[in-house]
Amino acid sequence: MVKRLLAGLTGLTAMGVVYGRYRQEKAQALLTLRAGSQLLNGVEFAMQGEGIPILILHGGFGGYEQGLATAELLGLDGRIIALSRPGYRRTGLANGRTLSEQAQMACQLLDQLGIESAYVLAISAGGLSALQFALNHPDRCAGLILLSAQGPALTQMRPAAYWLWLMRLFMAFDFPVWVAFKMGMWALIRLNGNQTQEGDFAKFWAGFFPGSDWRAGLLNDLDQLLGLTGMPLHNIRVPTLLIHGDQDTIVSYNVAVDTYGRIPHAHIVTIPGGTHLIVATHGPEIGQAVAQFIKEKEM
Repeated sequence: MVKRLLAGLTGLTAMGVVYGRYRQEKAQALLTLRAGSQLLNGVEFAMQGEGIPILILHGGFGGYEQGLATAELLGLDGRIIALSRPGYRRTGLANGRTLSEQAQMACQLLDQLGIESAYVLAISAGGLSALQFALNHPDRCAGLILLSAQGPALTQMRPAAYWLWLMRLFMAFDFPVWVAFKMGMWALIRLNGNQTQEGDFAKFWAGFFPGSDWRAGLLNDLDQLLGLTGMPLHNIRVPTLLIHGDQDTIVSYNVAVDTYGRIPHAHIVTIPGGTHLIVATHGPEIGQAVAQFIKEKEM
């Protein structure tokens, strides 16, 4: 009886220590994220570098910091503008729930920064917003770069209602997100077969926790995706480059092929064996392709 009581007290103490660590890391994470960005008329962004403007639209599970990490991992040169899309970080959903509203928000940010046009680089869930930007504002889009990006064909691969319910439940609380972050980093490194890339994964996923800082945006992205009835990609006339791994199980390679086939004069770079995390696993290779794409358009 005494042993069981001691074991129970030990377990409760351990749980208290773990939960205290979680709360401490959440507070520190939010302080760090807030210190790295600025707000302009309700839109959060960070800007660095000089030269050709590159507007980066991040994917899910993060915000502006994911854009900055992508620029670093790819070694991009230029004036990097990494924003937090609506519902992510400090950019409220009121700034743009629909894809057209999000494209307009990006244009307004460029206006306020005095930028006439920019290359738009989209990662994963940022793909639909970027495609809408190119459709609605071709004069503001010097070129479109889609990196492991979502496209309209993804609507044909709807997850079961059960999995959607589980995902929403998981995201409802920050503690399981914290646990998933701690365990997921270890798993991601090993699943991709290269332990030396731990630092690159950590940079890209630095904003995964806390989930409450991106939950509204991700759920809105899901609503926009599931409600998408079509997108006239054949009307896109800006130079377009797609880069996608052929082993991507999050956004299937077939989605990229469909997008590529529907945009006139688009180019596609296939990363053999690449997963959804090619930003972390193939950064230099992707960076070289992006740099060459921009160089050719600027000549």
